[in-house]
Amino acid sequence: MILDPVDSKPYQQPEAKSIYQLVKSRAEKNPEAVAITAPGRAPLTYGRLFSQVESAVEALRAFGVNRNDRVATVLPNGPEMAVAFVAVSAGATCAPLNPSYRASELDFAMSDLNARALVVWSGLDSPARQVARRRRIRIVELAPSLEAEAGIFELTGEKQTSSRGGGF
Repeated sequence: MILDPVDSKPYQQPEAKSIYQLVKSRAEKNPEAVAITAPGRAPLTYGRLFSQVESAVEALRAFGVNRNDRVATVLPNGPEMAVAFVAVSAGATCAPLNPSYRASELDFAMSDLNARALVVWSGLDSPARQVARRRRIRIVELAPSLEAEAGIFELTGEKQTSSRGGGF
């Protein structure tokens, strides 16, 4: 028997739901349960994870990214990358790319993806930025909140004046 890590009851396979619905359900069921940990950082609970997901999806919508869009992420390993993957996947299609890719590899990947946006670490130079600019892909910066729980961040970038809609 497999036990659910949140409430130690027998694990039951969830119905097919979206990532957004799964995180929301877990946050409603047990908001204080630990979702993400990292050395030297306070743990991130499911309640805070859900808040971060909602905040990130709202920011993506403001940047013109909607449910059916593809978003490339080029982020270093860590709790912010893990939470960004969940958050972007809750509101669009997330395509994590290896930060060590060369410009030619990033160019191929972003072209193949037909990426609408690129999420990169704030202030960190990456060939992904140059590729995105050349391809006219919106650049969204992830600014970590290192004093907050593991994985908390803010997305910044140029807002779009009108949205095509999309919701969660």
